[in-house]
Amino acid sequence: MAYNVKAQRAYFKLSGARRSDGMETIEIPAFEKDNELYTWISFIADDRPSIAMSSYTGNIII
Repeated sequence: MAYNVKAQRAYFKLSGARRSDGMETIEIPAFEKDNELYTWISFIADDRPSIAMSSYTGNIII
């Protein structure tokens, strides 16, 4: 998830890549250029009952 605190906008995927893929992308609209977003990541098991706590992964300026 990526979150713009000032504008209170969130960007996320409910179902992303498999963990073994090693990466995922989130599309951020062009109007977020020069804005700071804070990011988190989490994982969910294929069987859905096992969900990891989210981890803060830092901030980025688009």
